[in-house]
Amino acid sequence: MISLLSSSSPCKLQFQETKFPSNQALQTKGLYLHLCYLGVLLLLLPHTVAPDGLWGSRDQVTDIRSGAEVAMSGREVVAVSVGGVRFVTRPCTLLRFPESRLARMLGGDDPEFKLVNGEFFVDRDAALFSYIMDFLRTLQVSLPADFSDLQRLRREAEFYELYPLAELLGQEHLLKPRLEILEVRFFLQEMQAFFRIFGSCSSTVETLAEQITVLTGQLPGQGWSSPFPSQKPLIPLPLERPSHHDMVFQCGTDCSAGDRFVARYVSIKPDNRMLINGTNVLGLLIDTLLKDGFRLISTRTVSSDEKVECYSFERTQRPVSLSIAANQHPESSGTVQARRSRVQKGK
Repeated sequence: MISLLSSSSPCKLQFQETKFPSNQALQTKGLYLHLCYLGVLLLLLPHTVAPDGLWGSRDQVTDIRSGAEVAMSGREVVAVSVGGVRFVTRPCTLLRFPESRLARMLGGDDPEFKLVNGEFFVDRDAALFSYIMDFLRTLQVSLPADFSDLQRLRREAEFYELYPLAELLGQEHLLKPRLEILEVRFFLQEMQAFFRIFGSCSSTVETLAEQITVLTGQLPGQGWSSPFPSQKPLIPLPLERPSHHDMVFQCGTDCSAGDRFVARYVSIKPDNRMLINGTNVLGLLIDTLLKDGFRLISTRTVSSDEKVECYSFERTQRPVSLSIAANQHPESSGTVQARRSRVQKGK
C-alpha cells in the first residue's frame, strides 16, 4: 500500500506493508458461511408433527409410523374400534388369514383402517363384526335361529377379504332355520300299548331313540295292576327302526303260557322311572318333547276301528354349525371345504 507522508522534510513516497488474512482464517470463514447456508436450507424443508408427537419430514414420519404399526403384531393384545365399538383381541387372531385386510391392517398397509391413539378404527358395522371375530377364533359359523342379516354378514366378510367365511355364508340352505315335524302314533290293545314315532329330521329321531330304553322280563300272574318291575333282572330290547326317520316300540304285558306274563317297561331319559302302563308312557313322551322345544299342534284319531291316536308336533330347527374342514389350512387359497356339525341342544 502506498501512503503519502507529510513532514517538514520534502515529500516522500513511503511504502507501508498491509497484512492479508492467512489461508487458515479463510478456511474457517468459509466453513462458517457454508454452515449458515445449510441452516437456511433446513428451515425451508417441509416438516410436520405427527399426531402421536413424532417430528420430522413427512417421509420420516410415515416411515416411523409404519414401523410402529408393524410392531403392533408383536403386542399381546390389539384394540380395534369398529363403528365406535371397541374389540380387543390377540394379534394372532387377526393374522389367522394373512391375505385378509385385518392382517394387512397390523402392517399399516390398508388406508381404510386408521390408527388413532394406539387403536385401529374402521367405520363398519360393529354388530356383524362380532360374528367375524367369532369365526376368526373358532373357524366356525354359528348363527342364532332368528338371525336375518345373512347377506349383510356375507358382504362384511367380503369387505374384510375373508373369502373362506364368505363361501361358508353362501350356503344359506344350511344356515337358515327350518321347520321340523314330529308325529307320535299311539295304539292300545288289551294290556299292551304300541308306539310309532315319525320325524322329518333323522338326527332328532336318532337322539330320541338314544333316550328311550325298553326292558323285558317274565312275571308270575301280574298285569297292569303291578306297575313295579320284579326283582329278577330285566333284559334290554332294541328299538325297531324301519328307517332313519321312524322307530317302533311297545310296553305292557302279554300272556305267554299259563299264568306267566311277558312284561315290557319303558324308560325315557332323563327320567329314570320304568313304566309299564301305556298311558303313563305317552304322557312322559309328550312331556319330554315339549321340554325339548316342540309344540303340540294337533291331535286326531287315525283309525276309529283300532283307535289309533296321532299327536303332531313342530319346532323351529336351529341352524347347523359350519366350519372349515380339518384338512383346510386357513392360509390356503383354494376352495373351502365345509362340513356340517349338528348343534347339540342343552337338555
